[in-house]
Amino acid sequence: MPDLTTPAINARLMLSGASFTLFSYVVMRLLNLTITVLLARTVSPEGVGVLAGALLAIELVDAVRDFGMRDAVIYHRGSNTLYTTAFVMVMGVSVLQCAGLLVFCWLQWGVTSEIAAILPYLSLLFPLSALGTVQEALLQKRLKLFQRGFSDIINGVSKLLVTGLLLAAGYGIWSLVIGLLFAACARTVYLSCVARWQLSRPDIKEAGRLVRYGQHIALMDVLVPIRNRIDQIAILSFLGAGALGPYYIAARIPEIAVTGINTVLTRLLFPSFVLVANDIERLRSAYLIGLRYSSSAMLPASVGIALTADLSILTLFGEEWLSSVSVLQILALSGIPLTIGWAVGDVLKANGRPHILTIITGLETVAAIVLVLGAVGLSGGVEAVALAMFVSECVGTLARTIVVQRDLSVKLSRLAGSILPSLLACAGMSATVLLFREVSHLSPILEFAGCALIGCVTYCVLLLAVDRSFRSDLELIRKGVLR
Repeated sequence: MPDLTTPAINARLMLSGASFTLFSYVVMRLLNLTITVLLARTVSPEGVGVLAGALLAIELVDAVRDFGMRDAVIYHRGSNTLYTTAFVMVMGVSVLQCAGLLVFCWLQWGVTSEIAAILPYLSLLFPLSALGTVQEALLQKRLKLFQRGFSDIINGVSKLLVTGLLLAAGYGIWSLVIGLLFAACARTVYLSCVARWQLSRPDIKEAGRLVRYGQHIALMDVLVPIRNRIDQIAILSFLGAGALGPYYIAARIPEIAVTGINTVLTRLLFPSFVLVANDIERLRSAYLIGLRYSSSAMLPASVGIALTADLSILTLFGEEWLSSVSVLQILALSGIPLTIGWAVGDVLKANGRPHILTIITGLETVAAIVLVLGAVGLSGGVEAVALAMFVSECVGTLARTIVVQRDLSVKLSRLAGSILPSLLACAGMSATVLLFREVSHLSPILEFAGCALIGCVTYCVLLLAVDRSFRSDLELIRKGVLR
């Protein structure tokens, strides 16, 4: 069992194991961003709103995609019987999802809306994805991050090629529908090839083990999409698809750059925490390591997106979408509390207490619903909805911080010490970028590129200056300790 508390293992995990995972994620998200840009430049805001509504319905129903089986497979020691049982259960859930989506579609939109026309085809995503769920979990369990990451690249490339070609041919929003289905097929075929396992008879006892652990994850998986998408649900329900289009475009950028990368880090953090879950000292150290590295990457991303929101919207989507700027700034800053509280969930899952995470997620969901509905009722503006989401993230992070302090006996000073260098470097980066924007007189695309370059360089220099740990890791690399 590797010692995750040593500097060498720390650097090796973050710089070698996680490097390709993050690389593959960045590639996939850049491909997804390209698809979003193509849609924004070829489809009207109303059309984007319709597509966003359909994808929102998919995400809500997809909340119970694997009934927690993926995390249960990672957590439990098992054999082909366990994996086969999980596979049968996941496929059964996917069939129920198809039926549930059609019922949801009929109740929410009837049978004549554009959203209702798209959803029956998108429902095929459930069984197509379910076919590769166990294989995906096995790759993550074995820390085969290269193969796991490459599946994301295959998914993104396939989706971009098919969607781009169909958009050029004039298929409109249906281009993405077909692209999603094709990409799901390609990804599942790849996962089945690289994560081979032999089917055997399912076992009712193994099903019980999986359900006992997975039920808490499943409940959390239901709550998380509601919590994360209550803003879009409220906008679609009360303000319409026309208002959802610009909000969806604004939400995509921080979702790609911040939320998604935190999700990718979970692929490394969760199985790594499981390895040391029985040793509180090592688990505490591993958690602080994860918090420090995730904060060092995600905090400057959040701040940088907020500082250049107007430039990124102009450069990527055009003047038609400038109404998204203020929403983008608020949602980008929401990434700061989101990142700080993220790894707590992996700790609770690793030490066999997913029910605590479910309770926290339930409280976060209630807070988000109350705040968002209050914002819609009081102001009726999308900016107020975005601000409500920011406040709900802060409330959730506070609750998670209290729990991790108690469970791991972590002092507040150590938590603050893990994120303070990144916050200080972000402050210096912000001052430099704002000064550059004040004196530069460049076109939006050049100014955007200049801000990105200057911000990255300034942040890295300041972070190395104030954080000895990063300097130590670089010194280890220089001396060849990680070879």
